[in-house]
Amino acid sequence: MCRSKSAHAICEDNHNTETDTEDNVVCLGTVNKTENNENEASAKTEIGSTGKTLRCKLDTGAQVDCIPTETCKSLLSCEVPLQTLVLPKLSGYGGNQLKVTGKCTVPCRYKNITQKLEFVVVDSPAKPFLGFNACKLLHLVKVVLTIDQSITNQFLTKESVVKENKDIFTELGCLPGKAKIRLKDNALPVVHAPRRVPVALRDRVKNELKGMETMGVIRAIGEPTEKVSSIGAVVKKDNTLPICIDPKDLNENIMREHYQLPTLEDITNKLAGAKYVSRLDAKSGYWQIQLDDKSSKLTTFNFPLAGLATATAPIRGLLKEDIEWAWDANCDKAFEQVKSIITRTPGPVSAYYDVTKDVTLQVDASKSGLGAVILQEGKPVAYASGALTPTQQNYAQIEKEMLAIQFGCEKFHSYIYGKQVTVHSDHKPLEIIMRKPLASAPPRLQRMMLRLQLYDLNVVFRPGKEIPIADTLSRNYKSGHDAHEDPTLEKHVHAVFERIPVTDQKLEKIKSETQKDQTLIKLKSVIQRGCPQSKQQVDADLRKFWHVRDELTVLNGIVFKSDKIVIPTSLHVDMLQRIHTGHFGMELCKRRAREFLYWPHMCSQIEDYVNRCSTCLEHRSSLPKEPMMSPPIPNRPWKLLATDLFEWHNRNYVIVADYYSHYFEISLLLNITANSVISHMKLIFARHGICEELISDNGSQYTSAQFR
Repeated sequence: MCRSKSAHAICEDNHNTETDTEDNVVCLGTVNKTENNENEASAKTEIGSTGKTLRCKLDTGAQVDCIPTETCKSLLSCEVPLQTLVLPKLSGYGGNQLKVTGKCTVPCRYKNITQKLEFVVVDSPAKPFLGFNACKLLHLVKVVLTIDQSITNQFLTKESVVKENKDIFTELGCLPGKAKIRLKDNALPVVHAPRRVPVALRDRVKNELKGMETMGVIRAIGEPTEKVSSIGAVVKKDNTLPICIDPKDLNENIMREHYQLPTLEDITNKLAGAKYVSRLDAKSGYWQIQLDDKSSKLTTFNFPLAGLATATAPIRGLLKEDIEWAWDANCDKAFEQVKSIITRTPGPVSAYYDVTKDVTLQVDASKSGLGAVILQEGKPVAYASGALTPTQQNYAQIEKEMLAIQFGCEKFHSYIYGKQVTVHSDHKPLEIIMRKPLASAPPRLQRMMLRLQLYDLNVVFRPGKEIPIADTLSRNYKSGHDAHEDPTLEKHVHAVFERIPVTDQKLEKIKSETQKDQTLIKLKSVIQRGCPQSKQQVDADLRKFWHVRDELTVLNGIVFKSDKIVIPTSLHVDMLQRIHTGHFGMELCKRRAREFLYWPHMCSQIEDYVNRCSTCLEHRSSLPKEPMMSPPIPNRPWKLLATDLFEWHNRNYVIVADYYSHYFEISLLLNITANSVISHMKLIFARHGICEELISDNGSQYTSAQFR
């Protein structure tokens, strides 16, 4: 018996296709045809008052007891009337609908036990069967809820199973035959660079690979292959460290094998008569499937633990004092492997600088160092790294990343000066801020960007995994090789503080309140370590700063947006009062605030504050309105004219209108230069005459020497 809303739902007679609730579903485990089956469980029972014999199949998966119509008529038609059964429809195991003709209640006897059972009468040639409840009532089945472990251990123990099946529980094992990987005709060779392995895991990864090699799961290969994948190693909850390759490109080029997965119905049909249920799993199942030689090479992987150190081991062994010099086949193999490693692309060998080729500068900044590398056609030309000074280590992350660009440009000045250079950085805000006006950058960035004006740079964002050389250099700098610190940089920052019209006492107050403001505390932390790539990764209360994230920095404990102070929430009211001192108008107040202050929604708060100012409301109605000044009406047409330029549907036009008659003419301009305007107005004056006076808005076309 099964209960399922999706597969065995009972539908109403009106053929409603909506699924009924679970309580209304009645299904039969199986309804088979009448062929004899020796494997079926059945019992011979006496049915009715006359004790006629009826062999019933035992089906503990059924919800009801079932008897065919013909059997019911032949055995029970004389003594038991057929009753109406209120049941919408009855479905068998396979989902086939059964026609229900009624029900009957009759005594049923098995051995010494008699019970009254309710049979559902169906129009089907199936065998009669007893459901789960009837089997329990007649003691045909017994439900065992617990197992006595002491009794079980007399027959089956872990040790006895392992001993009896020793060949299964030792070594890895291998399934018969070899699997073959078939590639698509248009498959291209792909070689991935090895992924970095965390220092803490390197020994474990190395030991795991050695173990796999010992078991014959993998083998070292000394020749190049068309496809090379990288490996991944992640510690699982049970502290194991499985090694697996990342075959993304390989999977995209494989011709898929076709195999239809069996359904639950396909599997459960095979369980009839089963006595034991076990859960079995193959340990490292993929290792037990052997690949043929060609397919095995498709799964080649690399890892950063070997490299030149492992490849040159046979050759370096000849340099030991107690080893006799003997160049053998292993040395030949190692020599060829070393040549392959150092000549592949991309590889570890530097190339000569070629002035005719494009130049790429990759830079990166860690918390304590800078790294830069010049590349041409993907090959490194020159490297540089340096340590940050204690002052530079306190910079915001965006300032460190900009310092890395400055460091790389000045270090490789002789290579890049006078050439267009593509700069790769893993800090996306730099890509944005380099396109903005210089004044919108924070003070330190302004100074760095001024020094970069010498170079023709195009800053492009690249994820950190795509600039591994610069990333490695920024973390592996030599001690004592400090990055140059510009003494004028901090002077420029100090000059920004000097020109802000805020007293030292007020700056200290802002700094003190900033240290108490929880939002600004978190904002300072984000600025220091670098902003995430996605807005959803930022705390909800910091998302209001997302659109200005590339303009934020921290100077002397105060958050700045470019050269404007970010005001803590506790000082907003005080600043609003100071901004509106003198009861200036709304636009003037906003203009004053924008010069030196910033906080999210500042302008809307200023508008609200000014609109609620009681003093301004009291005197607002008494302010005189500026009268409209209109020229005198002329006494004849085409005496006084007005002209202006306008744009409509991305096209420019000149209009000339008569003050007397309101007549106007419009001409399409191919460009908005003074000569073009003059040419079209000459045509208009040629048709209607020259006016005595012409009024304009003093645009550059009308004030030009040509027009005069």
